[in-house]
Amino acid sequence: MNKILTIIIPTYNMEKYLRRCLDSLIIDEESMKKLEVLVINDGSKDSSSQIAHEYQDKYPDTYRVIDKDNGNYGSCINRGLKEATGKYIKVLDADDYFDNLSVSKYQECLKNINADLIITNYNIVDESGRITRENISKMNPMEIYNADNIINTPTFDLIQMHAFTYNRHVFDNLNYHQTEGISYTDQEWIFTPMANVNTIVSLPLNIYQYFVGRIGQTMDPAVLLRSLGHTEKGTLSMLSSYKQLRVNEAKNTFLKKRILNRLNYIYTKYLLDSASADLKDLQKFDNIIKEKYPAIYSESNNLIAAKKMPFKYVKHWRKTQRTERSILNKLLIRYYNITK
Repeated sequence: MNKILTIIIPTYNMEKYLRRCLDSLIIDEESMKKLEVLVINDGSKDSSSQIAHEYQDKYPDTYRVIDKDNGNYGSCINRGLKEATGKYIKVLDADDYFDNLSVSKYQECLKNINADLIITNYNIVDESGRITRENISKMNPMEIYNADNIINTPTFDLIQMHAFTYNRHVFDNLNYHQTEGISYTDQEWIFTPMANVNTIVSLPLNIYQYFVGRIGQTMDPAVLLRSLGHTEKGTLSMLSSYKQLRVNEAKNTFLKKRILNRLNYIYTKYLLDSASADLKDLQKFDNIIKEKYPAIYSESNNLIAAKKMPFKYVKHWRKTQRTERSILNKLLIRYYNITK
């Protein structure tokens, strides 16, 4: 039977959360026949593979386990894309889960829609499952949008991968390859494929339940700081794709904005937020941007720390070569006191 939806679940040492994730996808028998769940076990050292195989044994027409050597998050996505047969593809992290009551409705809607990208709402939840924030799309439900008319509006400024479901044909002739061996490649998932997105539909369903608060989670501030090198490498991959893609003006504006937001995050972490980050690493990264992507380098001179303090801190750092964070922070405080 043809599958409507493929769900790719990258999994590494997630025995504590995997059952919750996989249970959330168990729905009525007819709907499950049209659902494909690919659990990509990335060389887990715990019982993640064993747990996933239990679901495959019980629901062989829906769940499929792919055991592979460790290659980190991007390698799981790449393998999942090779194996996927559904009309639509969505990524679900193994420590997150879906709202079980919405999955059947979700599939029923997808069956009757033909668009390149589906946007759904998502919730941020804590360890107990309590919703701490709802992320609701401001797009009109079920309306088919021309992508060029919506992607550069505030609706898309802060959009994240939890909201995205792609039509599988978006990846045709794209040669999409997510960076392997590092974390924080989810930004690539909502970047390069957008080059082939021409139609977008929003569904009024809170499908994705994004769990925040796990110790050691990639969004843990301590982990974020230790992994700045991963973020740099992923951003350079995005820049490489950006340079090669041939897109119209609207898509170019969208992609460039995502790149500059990513750069702002990196420079802010190094120059303003952390006293322990090695600025020699930032200098190497900055030199690569200057050499390989001069147009982006030039535009990044206009990066500011905050809208209320439009001090061009990156430009100042490049011009003065002053690396003392205290000086930059004092300049920001002085600017704020002058303008408030």
